Amino acid sequence: PTLLPYPIAPNKKRILAFGILGGLMAGSVAGIISDKRKDILYSISEIKELWKFKFIVELLVKQIKSLEESLELLSIGTIADLKGSICLLVIGEEDENVTSRLNQILNKLIKGREFTITNNLVKASKYSNLIIIISLGVTKRKEVLEIKNKLLLQKSPIIGALVTNQVK
Repeated sequence: PTLLPYPIAPNKKRILAFGILGGLMAGSVAGIISDKRKDILYSISEIKELWKFKFIVELLVKQIKSLEESLELLSIGTIADLKGSICLLVIGEEDENVTSRLNQILNKLIKGREFTITNNLVKASKYSNLIIIISLGVTKRKEVLEIKNKLLLQKSPIIGALVTNQVK
């Protein structure tokens, strides 16, 4: 065997760069696969693919002024035109603070109207108008499809959807 006149050592910078790139790629792929397996909705476009609502309002829960403004516009617009009682049906797990905040704001805005916020489908079917509440990053695709199919069987009038976003 022939020996080279200079020693050969591993290129530490190249190994480090490949390790970092490989780790980032593997982590990204693992995260995407994990999110797909959890089947959680992360965007309004995903909701639109599942269900065609008359309107979808994104409520930015952390921005209180924006939240109040959106609900006020909804109450003087779409909700003002409705006749009868209104039920906000929560799909999936919604933070109790969010539902109590929505209830508080809507109590101020909707006076003289019977309305409730519930996750009970049987209770919701007794109301003449339904508005669906979906929480991004929490509600699962399967839950939305299940409620959609059950509501289609009842022929309940679904007015639209409120999509709560706690991230922005």
